[in-house]
Amino acid sequence: LETLCELLRTLLNCVHVDHPPEVAAHAELAVSACIEEFEGSVPIPVLEEVLTCVGSGPVVWVTNPTFAALKKKTPGSSARKGRGEKGEKKAEEQQQIPPPQIQQTNPSYLVAAKVLRRTEDKISSPIAALLNGLLTGDPNVVERTSLSTIDAEAAALLSPKGGSGKKRRKNVEKEES
Repeated sequence: LETLCELLRTLLNCVHVDHPPEVAAHAELAVSACIEEFEGSVPIPVLEEVLTCVGSGPVVWVTNPTFAALKKKTPGSSARKGRGEKGEKKAEEQQQIPPPQIQQTNPSYLVAAKVLRRTEDKISSPIAALLNGLLTGDPNVVERTSLSTIDAEAAALLSPKGGSGKKRRKNVEKEES
């Protein structure tokens, strides 16, 4: 099962925007075939691989190639011939620096979403059971998955720096009593 999950992770994450559409189509077919081969329920680790890609969203932030090329070129340039037209051009270039990151379509998301649509009959009940188990805190589900119902960014924003959010809630409850 671990080897199968590694294969699925590789197929889903290695699809790139620059690849021809056939690559994404073959990855979709391969992942779908793996899921369809399970008799009974699809194991949680297999569901995790697909849901992790869907959870990352349709758009991702990537390094801007224009920014990276400009950054490589800037440290090597050493035009120190006074402050004439070259100094003015350099000031203009600095004002037009591209953003360090840009948004890009997430091909892993697209492939995983197509896999979910293609295998909907086989995968919908196991996903529903997994999500219900996570939301209700079912120990059998929670201990077998690395997925979490807690939004890490929101938890970091809401919890005080010195302690956990649980301690703060208990203190508020005591004050109300």
